[in-house]
Amino acid sequence: MQERLNLENLKDVLSLAARGAPFDDLLASLLQAACRLTGDATMATIYVAERGGAELELAASIGMDGALAAALARVPVGAREAACGRAAHLRQAVIVEDIAAEPRMAPWLPLAAAHGVQACWSYPLHAPGDGVIGTLAFYHRAPCAPAPALADDIAYFADLAALVVQRHLREADTGRRHRLYEAVLSSTPDLVYVFGLDHRFVYANAVLLQMWGKSWDEAIGKNCLELGYPAWHAEMHGREIEQVKATRRAIRGEVPFNGTFGRRIYDYIFVPVLGLDGEVEAVAGTTRDVTERKQFEDELLASQERFRTITNAMPQMVWTALPDGSIDYHNDQFHEFVGLAPDEAEGTAWAEAVLHPDDRLAGREIWNRSVARGEPYEMTYRLRHRSGEYRWILARALPVRDGAGQIVKWMGTDTCSAQGHR
Repeated sequence: MQERLNLENLKDVLSLAARGAPFDDLLASLLQAACRLTGDATMATIYVAERGGAELELAASIGMDGALAAALARVPVGAREAACGRAAHLRQAVIVEDIAAEPRMAPWLPLAAAHGVQACWSYPLHAPGDGVIGTLAFYHRAPCAPAPALADDIAYFADLAALVVQRHLREADTGRRHRLYEAVLSSTPDLVYVFGLDHRFVYANAVLLQMWGKSWDEAIGKNCLELGYPAWHAEMHGREIEQVKATRRAIRGEVPFNGTFGRRIYDYIFVPVLGLDGEVEAVAGTTRDVTERKQFEDELLASQERFRTITNAMPQMVWTALPDGSIDYHNDQFHEFVGLAPDEAEGTAWAEAVLHPDDRLAGREIWNRSVARGEPYEMTYRLRHRSGEYRWILARALPVRDGAGQIVKWMGTDTCSAQGHR
């Protein structure tokens, strides 16, 4: 079962980083956390770019036997290469939901089949200047793709992994590793901090100090209230710190804050940092600015409400479907026509209730063919009116595509046909 990203997944990584652990141990910890995040990934790898970025070298793996790791020790980078090579070339995630169905994976299919791998998700490890220093990849034993929320969390996790790998590559000797991890936390755009058991800050990265408008000496050793947080905000974090200490479990929240960046909305996670004896030594946290995301969500919700208002004012029955063809919306005219409540008329089950038995098979076949080909849909069929009689309906739908040409929605209408009713 997959987990949302939280510092519970990262506590071992942070602990190893803080102690200047060997790089191999840190990579192993990163991969263990990554597999916990995806839930169903049985194997994971971290690749590092070599030969000027023309090739990726396997730096660490988890769950792979020696033969598979050896076969994947080096992979080429390019637009037509396997998932990791393409992710590094394109500088974006490459999701191969079904390896057997992806032509560019054909050279790797026998190897994948021999080791029971059917899906691969690869995420680039970004470097400054739009570069890529490697990839983080997950391998699954069944065809699958990450849900949007999980994809966001993995991308965030990959950014953290990229920072770790990048700084290590620049300063590989053991004597510099403490400064390496300090630089990783200070260079991230997210706020990173550590509370002592007395609720006072013992660490704050550069961007957090900037948000407070304070220097290290002015901030470290202070609690939230002393740093200008409103009383309710400081008290809330105090309760959360105590909860993390008592339960040894991470806690996540969202809160507004007025700092030097203005009023922003932040998503934060607190997690216990355990010592070698298993006792809580501190509470670590990371906070991400989600203001733009929240604004987008609010605008999207408003847009959806406007869409519903417009379609409910139209005389036709209007409906929409997801890219896979499953219906996700009917306007009021449809519900009024068939006499079904909204929760009874979405998905696919409604068709069995309101389509004429003689039209169901043909309707399903024509619709599925249009969805598979991405072609406009048109069909005349009989739809049961709330009175119980069947009436002829002309149904039409068009695919809605994004800038990349991918179908993101289907827009359809149902109009009473001139063929009459039965």
